[in-house]
Amino acid sequence: MSKSCSTCKITKALSEYTKDKKRKDGLNGNCKSCRAIEKKKFYRANKEKVLIQCKEYYSSHAKEKYVYGKKWRKENKKAFYAMHKKWRDKNPDKLRNLRLKKFNLSLEEYNVMLLSQRGVCKICGKTQTKRSLAVDHDHKTGKNRGLLCTQCNLGIGYFEDNFLLLEESIKYLRSYGKV
Repeated sequence: MSKSCSTCKITKALSEYTKDKKRKDGLNGNCKSCRAIEKKKFYRANKEKVLIQCKEYYSSHAKEKYVYGKKWRKENKKAFYAMHKKWRDKNPDKLRNLRLKKFNLSLEEYNVMLLSQRGVCKICGKTQTKRSLAVDHDHKTGKNRGLLCTQCNLGIGYFEDNFLLLEESIKYLRSYGKV
């Protein structure tokens, strides 16, 4: 079965038309190609209005979108992880920017810090091979202190920035001739 498009006047298969409950045949009068062109024209002509409507819709349906997304991710774990991995591989800078956001750093600011440290850990002076250097920060003030390798960052984290514990650790290691 086929139908003639009311815009381009070309006869096309019924699969080339979107559904429309209001019409007798249950299909839109324009083919998908013509509808896409009309939608683009409308969007260009009414961009501001469309963006405002989209923002209002998404903000008023945020909870529903969250619940739907959570359910979809749970039911489609493999597809979600595949999509997520594909996005991560395609957008490493965006991913890095997202991770740096919690430290109030942009990728450019991170790179400036990295250059000022000559690409090495601020404590041990080693370069990080598999991962990028971690942003060390004061958990109380949120102030960034520098870039550290994984081991130094974890070490400071385990000692909870406690100078007394660190000094006691040094004394302990010295008592065994390690420092």
